[in-house]
Amino acid sequence: MSGKDTLHGGWPRIPSDRRKVCLDFFREGCGYKRTARLTGLNAYTVRDYLRRYRNGDLTWVERGGSASREDHA
Repeated sequence: MSGKDTLHGGWPRIPSDRRKVCLDFFREGCGYKRTARLTGLNAYTVRDYLRRYRNGDLTWVERGGSASREDHA
């Protein structure tokens, strides 16, 4: 695994296509638990995505993390 494929702690980065699926489910009105179950992603991660979505922040869809996390990796 290269450094670009992981975040802090060595966990693999979630591909943008899977994050886009989360966004589609949110737009359809799904909550984080159902979205996590349907996508196979961690519920806490999806909950964070939903919170950011509700706050108007869509940077997580393409980048997979916050700008500060990306810039300081």
